[in-house]
Amino acid sequence: MQKQTSAQLKAAAKAQLMGNYPTVIGAICMMFLFSSLLTSILNKALLLSLTGKSLTLSVMVIVLELGVLVLSGMMQAGLSYMMLKLTAGQPIYTGDLFHCFIHNPGRIAKMSLYLGLILEALNFPGMLLNAVFLNHVSMGTNLAYKLVSYGTAILTVYVAILFSQIFYVAIDFPNYTPADCFKASITLMKGNKGRLFYIMISFLPLILLGLITFFVPYLWIVPYVEMTLAYFYLDIIRNRN
Repeated sequence: MQKQTSAQLKAAAKAQLMGNYPTVIGAICMMFLFSSLLTSILNKALLLSLTGKSLTLSVMVIVLELGVLVLSGMMQAGLSYMMLKLTAGQPIYTGDLFHCFIHNPGRIAKMSLYLGLILEALNFPGMLLNAVFLNHVSMGTNLAYKLVSYGTAILTVYVAILFSQIFYVAIDFPNYTPADCFKASITLMKGNKGRLFYIMISFLPLILLGLITFFVPYLWIVPYVEMTLAYFYLDIIRNRN
């Protein structure tokens, strides 16, 4: 089966979103508010740990960080579930956002935690370099820090693309373990990493437009992006089969 182009995937996404924007936008707003609340709590706890220098507070911050990773991942999985329902022509509901909190939540929570820890670990070299040379700034250390930062950014994008399909796979194959979902994503992305990178880059003009117009267009841009990514998953899974 011939792979669909970026334009074809976007056209399918636009068509499927017609009449469904209010529900999807409602879910996006709920996700944003929930994430903002979690981030606010985390920032306050971080501020307390820095001022109080308490071991208990430091541990609490770490636990909260992990909690934010898990909850954010589970909501993203719920959004993926909603998008897959749309591709199948099924009715969607705002409550679909919390689908993964009810149906086998432990599996999605583990996947969210693992993915979050992997992406966080990629930042460790830069954090270590910054801590070691904090009081010894020079041209050499600045160059090293920039190289590590650029390398980390590239590696983060690569890993994010590599594991971009784990939630779709988890929803499509409920019997898969977290490890199976990660392996399946790696397999599905063979020969498709460049395609997904191109699709994401093609949304940059819209993203920039949202930035300069006070983020309001994001209410329509985010569903458009998510819907396109869901169709991308269907395209690669069909070609794989």
